[in-house]
Amino acid sequence: MSPQQTIELLGVKAVLLPIRKNSKAPMLKKWQSITFDDTQNPDYQRKLDTHGNRGVSLGKISQNLCSIDFDDDDALNQFLELNPFLRDTLRTTAKRGANLWIILTSDYPKSQRLKNISGESIGEWRASGNQTVIQGVHPEGMAYRIAVSASPMLIAFSEIQWGGLGFSSSCHIDDTDGIDHTEIQITQTNNNSRRHTPTLIEKEQLAQSALARLKQDPDLWHLYRTYILHKFTPRQGERNSQLMSMMTFLNCAVSRQRAHDLAKAFYDVNQDVFADSLEQHMREAESHLDATHRRWTQELPNNEQTALAGLPSLQREAYRICRDLAHHENSQCPRGEFFLSCADLARRLGTDMKNAHRILAQLEGMKIITIHRRGTRHSKQSPGKATVYKWQPQTL
Repeated sequence: MSPQQTIELLGVKAVLLPIRKNSKAPMLKKWQSITFDDTQNPDYQRKLDTHGNRGVSLGKISQNLCSIDFDDDDALNQFLELNPFLRDTLRTTAKRGANLWIILTSDYPKSQRLKNISGESIGEWRASGNQTVIQGVHPEGMAYRIAVSASPMLIAFSEIQWGGLGFSSSCHIDDTDGIDHTEIQITQTNNNSRRHTPTLIEKEQLAQSALARLKQDPDLWHLYRTYILHKFTPRQGERNSQLMSMMTFLNCAVSRQRAHDLAKAFYDVNQDVFADSLEQHMREAESHLDATHRRWTQELPNNEQTALAGLPSLQREAYRICRDLAHHENSQCPRGEFFLSCADLARRLGTDMKNAHRILAQLEGMKIITIHRRGTRHSKQSPGKATVYKWQPQTL
């Protein structure tokens, strides 16, 4: 997998770490302070491409992506008996056992060892300050591989059933140079009866705070105003049906990550209306999006399925957006033509304008789209116009 494909698989802006082949230790010092933005540097991307193994920095630095590591199959199978829904989350493996990858939607403890009722260590809970190798070659020679290819499940820590497993007071940091153990502060309880139920006043305050945070992200706020605010009205009892319509629409309007962000924003700013939990909302959103995308792909003509299979992940997202625009008539363009600026595509994909321009040029070079009428730059005298593209007849 390329770094971008790894990010797409993980479903969040995860911090990827270059690691030497047959090793588990990140090669960079102070790797725990590396951010996602740092990893987008071309030199850093080259390191990810040229080193044999690739790790993932876990916890808050990677939007609360964590992993549960099991040292053997028996412990893994017993855990999955208690948590059957986690059979469908991303799972990677190498020598034995596996890592279950999840995205936490609530508070969670720091990294720590997992012990069975006999006190034997059977794995680890890996979170902030820890990392897990996702790709490459294990020190003993076998390849890391994906056992279950799926998006990491969104889940609250309190939803996980640990059975007879206990937590130790320290945890190994995956062969990391200079660090042997980290102290653990257990902050979670599985006793749901102790969880505080917010009052309506508190819910309103949380919703208002969420709206204020959303407005601080100009691109996401623009998408929310354009695609969500005036199209979907929050009503108790209709959340799921609205969510189905929303994810069906967003599947062709924005990238998967953007669809995820917008679905979460819809819940956050309307949480004073909804009775269902954010965890349930996001599980349903991902499920609806997966089903919509499978249907969309299966309905494509064979030649388009072939063309799509040869594109990198972000280019596939752009292909889907451009195709949808071309297949809908409007007052400004006939069917088969569409206008799209680099700024708009960048916003929809969650990337920068330079990359959006490159992606459009790539699609043009592959004869998937052609320029019908070039756009004009914004100036004091003119607001500027987006370029009009034509979807190639052989793929229409």
